[in-house]
Amino acid sequence: MLESALVDSHNAAMVLMQEHEITDQREMVEKVSAQLDSSLSEYNTQRLVLYLLIGLTALLILLFTVSFFFYNRMRRFNAELERRNEELHLLSRKLEETTDAKLEFFTSVSHEFRTPLSLIAGPLEHVMDTSGLDPESRASLGIARENVDILLRLVNSILDFRKIENGKMPLRVSRFDLPVAVKQWMLGFKGRNLRYEGPESLMVEADMHLTERVLFNLLSNAFKHTTAEDRIAVRIASEGDRVQLSVTDTGEGIPADKLGLVFDRFYQAGDRSSGTGIGLALVKSIAQLHGGSVGVESRVGEGTTFTVTLPLEQPGAEILEAEDAGKYQEQFSSTYTDSGASRRETEQLELMTDTEEQRPTVLVVDDNESLRTFIASLLKDEYRVLLAADGKEALDVAGRQLPDLVISDVMMPVMDGLAFCEALKSQLATSHIPVILLTAKNMEDQRAEGYASGADAYISKPFSEKVLLSRVGNLLKSRLQLKHYYLENGTSNASERENDFLSRFRSYAKKHLADPDLNVELLAAEIGLSRVQLYRKVKALTGYSPVEVIRIMRLKEAEKRLKSTDKTVAEIAYEVGFSSPSYFSKCYRELFGILPGTSR
Repeated sequence: MLESALVDSHNAAMVLMQEHEITDQREMVEKVSAQLDSSLSEYNTQRLVLYLLIGLTALLILLFTVSFFFYNRMRRFNAELERRNEELHLLSRKLEETTDAKLEFFTSVSHEFRTPLSLIAGPLEHVMDTSGLDPESRASLGIARENVDILLRLVNSILDFRKIENGKMPLRVSRFDLPVAVKQWMLGFKGRNLRYEGPESLMVEADMHLTERVLFNLLSNAFKHTTAEDRIAVRIASEGDRVQLSVTDTGEGIPADKLGLVFDRFYQAGDRSSGTGIGLALVKSIAQLHGGSVGVESRVGEGTTFTVTLPLEQPGAEILEAEDAGKYQEQFSSTYTDSGASRRETEQLELMTDTEEQRPTVLVVDDNESLRTFIASLLKDEYRVLLAADGKEALDVAGRQLPDLVISDVMMPVMDGLAFCEALKSQLATSHIPVILLTAKNMEDQRAEGYASGADAYISKPFSEKVLLSRVGNLLKSRLQLKHYYLENGTSNASERENDFLSRFRSYAKKHLADPDLNVELLAAEIGLSRVQLYRKVKALTGYSPVEVIRIMRLKEAEKRLKSTDKTVAEIAYEVGFSSPSYFSKCYRELFGILPGTSR
């Protein structure tokens, strides 16, 4: 059953026409709908493109703004950098001019030094060649001659360095056996663990004088930064057409941030480092003059290796006749030459002073052996002299020997004089020992630094023999006055630290005064010192041994009890720690001049 109208012959044409109209309308609607969908799609696409264009435009504007900002900032930065570079260039030029002026000054002064040094060296040699000199005078003149040689070396180093920088140092090339020459030059460096490693023979073409200067400067540098226990090795090795000369030590080492500076002229490692700052710079200049190079490897606390690489041959150079390495050994004697006369003098000094146990003991600390020997020669007639090469060694000697006085240099390797003085004054066993500091520094703030470290006197170099002996005598005299004060008052007017020590000593002794078994071992264990250290410290402060101090305390306590009690002499003798009344009476009479019974 159709739900539409009945179609018959009367309305069929109308229905058909309506159906065609409806079909046309449907097609029209579908066409419009398709156009609408296409338009919507195109609209969405255009909207997306518009958004993208807007975003891109915004991004371009942002990028332009940021670029403009950074451009302006970079322009300002470049301008500032250019200004600073110009300032740095000016500063560098001024520094270079200052350095050149300083070197020019050193050069001029060095030229002036050569004449008086020559006039000193000549008469010295003449006097030393004169017969009839006693050994002590000859040894003193030998020290003077060695130090004239040192000054001449320093003068020649500055002059050579200046010549090299100005391009006026010609190479006097000769063909010689490098290992033979090196071993000959090493003979001047004695008293250390120094050894040679390498071939027995190797012919090279080089300036023999400048090569010797290279080895001398490297060894001098090694000796300055090592102790007697450290090892130093000189090595030679050939690689192709080049030879390597290296000096290795097991000393203190160089920090990594300082390695790049060690070959700079006038550079010195540390404020208290000794030297001129020319040596290693001269080594580099000599190596480059030969067409070679230098290098350094180091680790703090393990040691340092300096290596100089030189060509085996000098193409195009005029080869002079072979020269004798021994001639250079005589002409450029080593800073650390340990001459036989000087060594014998030191041995005689120690032999003479060690037998004089009653003399005050003076410890001399200096890394320069010649100066140590000279100061010791000034003191040996009146004092027992001990020697040490640096603060660390001196601290060990002072702890074992407890000298009456210390004379110490300030600028030393391993441990300098200020650190040594502070360490000495901080230890109970050695805090009472007076210290005289010797130094080339004489500015007021540097003197204040010396006194702040605990020094009792501060003498600038060069020092007067009379001034040094006077200061030594006065300091020892003041210590003697402390002993007299103790004898009269039973206390000491020494420093607070020393009074605290004596107070602890007397307090423990008084607490156990009645104990006849009280001895030095018990007192030493209580105070925290060895038996020997306690003996020497008490002796230095009071003039009496610990046993004598205890005996005096017992006798004075007995005197008080004799005057304030009715006890017998024997009873009081036992109460104050004497095991024998007769021995008590003997000691009492020796101290007070009367028998114990008559003091009531």
